[in-house]
Amino acid sequence: MKKEKAGLRTILKPAWIRVTVIFLVRMIYWQLTLIGTVPVLVMRTSPLMSPMESP
Repeated sequence: MKKEKAGLRTILKPAWIRVTVIFLVRMIYWQLTLIGTVPVLVMRTSPLMSPMESP
């Protein structure tokens, strides 16, 4: 039983680390995409930025 408990602990710890890392990476990526898309939408909708977009 002692060996099984130690094995379960070693298996669970990396799993929790992976879940937390993936969750943090997804949250950071989601925030970066929001920060990247909001200014683009503002530039497209605002008339002041239209001369910059004109080819």
